[in-house]
Amino acid sequence: MAGYRLAFGATLAAVAVAGAYYYFSQKNKKATRESPSSQQRSSPSTPVLDQAALNKLFVKEMTTAQAAMQQGDAAAAQHFANAVRLFPKRDELLQLIKAKTSPELFQQVLQHLAASSPAR
Repeated sequence: MAGYRLAFGATLAAVAVAGAYYYFSQKNKKATRESPSSQQRSSPSTPVLDQAALNKLFVKEMTTAQAAMQQGDAAAAQHFANAVRLFPKRDELLQLIKAKTSPELFQQVLQHLAASSPAR
């Protein structure tokens, strides 16, 4: 069981690093293309987190979710959902979570994501 947890943790860490690199490299490209006038028009009430802060928050949510899952804590679903919201390739992370967690936990993650999505 410890080998499974170690492999799961290593896989999630690799996905986190690769995803964070991709996300932030795309974000930097977009930021350098924007003119100063378009940056001034953006909403001042929108919080802007730097790349390191977003990556740190993603890793924290994944780590907390893994720990909660190992302890059988229902909060694991909420933490996984938070991590999915932060990850640039959400579908890929959802597939990884689906493959590595129980069907019940995965359904709870989906419920948390659906509950927080804006009404259409």
